[in-house]
Amino acid sequence: MKGDTQMSASGKFSAFFEYEKATKNTFKYSEKPEPGQPPRIGSLYVQKWAFGGESPPQRLRVTMEPARSSPQQGKDSAQ
Repeated sequence: MKGDTQMSASGKFSAFFEYEKATKNTFKYSEKPEPGQPPRIGSLYVQKWAFGGESPPQRLRVTMEPARSSPQQGKDSAQ
C-alpha cells in the first residue's frame, strides 16, 4: 500500500477502502489511509448493481486523476 496514496506530479493518487455495510441500494466503503495521514475521500458509496449483486469485494483501490476533458465537452464542440 505504501506509496500509492502519494500524489504524483500529474495529480494522480490511489486510495484504499474496506467494506463497511450495505444500504438499500449501495455498498458503503470506508477509506483506510496510511498511518498518520488524513483520508482524501472518506466514505465511498457504490451501487449494488456495479458488482453484480449481493457479494461486494471486501477491499477496493480507487485511483483518481484530473480529467483532461470529458466526453460531454467533446460532444458540445462537435455541434
